Amino acid sequence: PAGEGRLRALIERPFGDDAIGWRVAVLVEDGTERRATGRVVAYSTEADAYLIAYDPNEGQSEQAPREAWEQERRKRTAAMRQNPSLAGKSRFSFLAPPACDWPPRGLLDTETCSSGPSREPALRFRSWKHELENNVRNAPSRLMVRLEDHTDEVLFVVFSPCGTRLASCSRDLRTVIFRLRPSQGSCSSASSASTKGVEGSSGADPVFEREAVLSHQTAPCRAVWWPVSPYTTLAVSTEDAGWQGASKVEIWEVLPQEGRSCNPEEAGSAVPPIVDGLSVGLGARCLFQCQNRPFDIYAAVCPWPPPAVANPGEDEQLCCLAGWAVFRENERYVQWLSVWPGPHHSEFRPGVEPPGGGGLPDGATAGAGTPVPLARLRLEGEMNYLHCLEVGPPAEGRRILAMTGSTPHLCDEIGIIDLACLRLRGGHGLGLAAAAARTTVAAAPWPGDGA
Repeated sequence: PAGEGRLRALIERPFGDDAIGWRVAVLVEDGTERRATGRVVAYSTEADAYLIAYDPNEGQSEQAPREAWEQERRKRTAAMRQNPSLAGKSRFSFLAPPACDWPPRGLLDTETCSSGPSREPALRFRSWKHELENNVRNAPSRLMVRLEDHTDEVLFVVFSPCGTRLASCSRDLRTVIFRLRPSQGSCSSASSASTKGVEGSSGADPVFEREAVLSHQTAPCRAVWWPVSPYTTLAVSTEDAGWQGASKVEIWEVLPQEGRSCNPEEAGSAVPPIVDGLSVGLGARCLFQCQNRPFDIYAAVCPWPPPAVANPGEDEQLCCLAGWAVFRENERYVQWLSVWPGPHHSEFRPGVEPPGGGGLPDGATAGAGTPVPLARLRLEGEMNYLHCLEVGPPAEGRRILAMTGSTPHLCDEIGIIDLACLRLRGGHGLGLAAAAARTTVAAAPWPGDGA
């Protein structure tokens, strides 16, 4: 079908040696926003760069294509100072994979495809990529609604556990919270002005109302809802834009309609006071902000201390994990995570993490209102650190799934952080004795039943 190459490029977006043979469009950083097309012919692990054989320009003689080593990361430019979110955008747009036909519909057998005599056969079936391709081709679908509230690329969306709210993170430096309501009645007048109806949509489809807008210093790239009712609290992780702003984890609360116009000092304990230095939002309040290094660790919500028996944890126990530091030590990666108390924890203090990471020397005490982590976790790895933390379901409540890799530049393995293996190290927190069991898969979400 028309556009099949671009659809495959979206589904199978390659990295490293898997990109060899793909056609790409590379941003030419000369201020013109033009792109040069070519084909990937080699990859360097040491430089994390791709050798591109560019197509000859119009008017040029028929000669061997020009080759150049290119990196996906963008250079620092004047435009980036005006728009820090550009720092996280790739220069590459993958256009089409090496010549290879997709399987006929319904074909689930294992076959291979080769992009050239020098490449090993690549597994095409019985993988998550094949499952996604099969779903795109065969799953019945109907477009219900199109949300157009963002003005830049959408990086992440997630429903609340109750299914009545949707958080949408974008490079326009905003996270928009939508509330799903039944279409019957007068809800349509309150729906977002940027919500577009779609031809063929049913009158029974829910209406997406824009309930709140969270503003950030850098682009929000992931959000996780607090896993307890009433599902109005979420933790948002933002990108690192270098000198324009470091990656943060921010805990936000969506305010009730009746509490949005009142004086916070008169609203009681249900609406915490505004603290200087925190981000602002429309219909929501930022309660806490801390650093998250590196940004792609992403925040996770779990009970602390880890329960003796796996369970989801009470709201008073729930805490937020954020990255504190990653460095090399004796040929291994050492990674530290901070454990921050959640909004209903007895040790929670609203505000911004103080400079220096919020740690305190032995014997020191925090000043009134100063946020302090409950503990720090030390993790050790071989060739990469743990990314994209994902806390297990209730049956696996003491385990955290994470991505890692066999090289510093590639996430091709997963690890499991087992909080049951914690042991005390010094006076500042708990260290992890053994970080992970690994397997070579690209994505492995927890199943709903925790198996």
